[in-house]
Amino acid sequence: MRWRSWPVSRIRCSLWAGIVIACVFGSVGCRRSQGGRVTSPQAVPQQVIVNFTIRETQQGKLLWTLTAQEARVFEAQDITDLDSPYWEYFHTSTDTVKGQTVQKTRLRGKQGKLHLKQHDLDIRGQVVVKSDNGSLLETEELQYLAGPQRIVSHVAVKLTRPDSITTGIGLEATPDLKLVTIQKERVEVKR
Repeated sequence: MRWRSWPVSRIRCSLWAGIVIACVFGSVGCRRSQGGRVTSPQAVPQQVIVNFTIRETQQGKLLWTLTAQEARVFEAQDITDLDSPYWEYFHTSTDTVKGQTVQKTRLRGKQGKLHLKQHDLDIRGQVVVKSDNGSLLETEELQYLAGPQRIVSHVAVKLTRPDSITTGIGLEATPDLKLVTIQKERVEVKR
């Protein structure tokens, strides 16, 4: 049997054909999202909602409201991705003079994720939480756990109150920021 060599131009042509075929078959079933990235069909949302709002009630009483500039619902993963989420948590406070009043805690961040089954919320990117009692919490990542009704974070946090500033790594708090536990804390008392 005689070995025959292929001309260099035929080898180059075969290589280019292989690359073109790989590119075509590699991108089949992929789409470009609005951000320009290529995504697989599983990453395409079933719904995109502009000016998204959802309300959570408990025994007929409004518990919280969540709004976002845009929400992308991924039903198979039970997740909704949120752009510029804004969350208001409503709680009652009993005052001997005023009686019961409804107070709010407001939370804002750049991105978020709502877990549809558990109603848990993940917020990230310049997260700021303000409560009517004068507390201000700042962090980069935060979760609201609906079951125990707790706010948690595992990254650096800064809690500013009228009389003190507390920093640390990790936090667990009630949504009204009245009860707060910060790990690895450092407290600065205001004068």
